[in-house]
Amino acid sequence: MNKFIAKQDTSSKVHQLELLLNISKQIAAFEVLDDMLLTLVEITTRELDADRGTIFLNDKDTNELYSRIAMGDFHREIRILNDSGVAGHVYTTGESMIVDDAYDNEHFNKSIDKKTG
Repeated sequence: MNKFIAKQDTSSKVHQLELLLNISKQIAAFEVLDDMLLTLVEITTRELDADRGTIFLNDKDTNELYSRIAMGDFHREIRILNDSGVAGHVYTTGESMIVDDAYDNEHFNKSIDKKTG
């Protein structure tokens, strides 16, 4: 095995472990769920170098996902069917996704994009 790759893998794992420890410490300090979720979306958005991030929760009574916390310019609640769009695909399959170009993604829900600008 290439020593550079092995060192890079170890460095990446150390970073991940440090990140998880840091998240655990920050979350433990909060008593309010929204504060915890906001911290999580801030950290993940930063770590993924994303423009914005949203945490969706499932409303089992309506079978909808709704935005609880959002980073970016839009802060109104978004509600979508829990099998719709990228978020619905992630929710129903349990598979995470990083979407570099939403308009090129087959799961992207353009109607939500039009509503939120």
